[in-house]
Amino acid sequence: MRSLQGSIRRVFHHIDYIMGLQARLLYIFTVIFAVIVSYAFYTSPGLAISMLPFVFLIYAAMVSALATEPIDEVSKGTIQVYLATGLTREEYYEAWLLGGIAFQTLVFVLIYCIPAFIINPRIFFIIPSNYGLSVPMGSLIVVGALQITYYGATAMTVGALTKKRSLAVLSVFLLMVIIPFLVGIILSILAPDSAEYITYFVMLFCNQLFYTGMTSYNNIGVFGLNPVIESIIVLVVLDVVLILISNVVWRRIEI
Repeated sequence: MRSLQGSIRRVFHHIDYIMGLQARLLYIFTVIFAVIVSYAFYTSPGLAISMLPFVFLIYAAMVSALATEPIDEVSKGTIQVYLATGLTREEYYEAWLLGGIAFQTLVFVLIYCIPAFIINPRIFFIIPSNYGLSVPMGSLIVVGALQITYYGATAMTVGALTKKRSLAVLSVFLLMVIIPFLVGIILSILAPDSAEYITYFVMLFCNQLFYTGMTSYNNIGVFGLNPVIESIIVLVVLDVVLILISNVVWRRIEI
């Protein structure tokens, strides 16, 4: 029991370091976005919902960048200082997973949930029709949070496997930007006269297989389920698999 308590104490001590020093930029953006989103909800809920994709992309990029810090500390030798104080590799990984990814993802959720609950909980059921979507805001927030975790876990996994921060950043950039851009170009060339055909397959490749978008333009997912439920199931599986893989690799990584 004392061993478990000591482990938890060391993990939270390192989380405090991560949140106090490494995540300062996120706090600045959090305050700015919280004020903007709260004011937008107060003036026009539709405006606040329209900002959701932008806020999501900013947080996904920042959390992914933060998730590459551990491998940077390995390359610089900084991690040896922490391990010398009694922190184990597994505790180090858990601290970054909780403080660097999980907590920051929770902040993204709270930025939208708190003002929405205060003003009118029915806002969660509003569909942002200006984007041509069929998914309510509450579902978009859940899917967006799972995707942020997915990008962060991808960065940590690739970083641990390759021991290169540049490759970890590149992997997330491919998932978020390059792959959907290339898929869109290829499909527009293959079927230039069929807008609905292109829209459907962009959704299929980008949103359902690579999860690079938050939205769904159809009522049926790739596997025939509700697209929101399908996205949540697949993203949870991907998150769990990536976290398990990166956990195993971090236990054995050479320092």
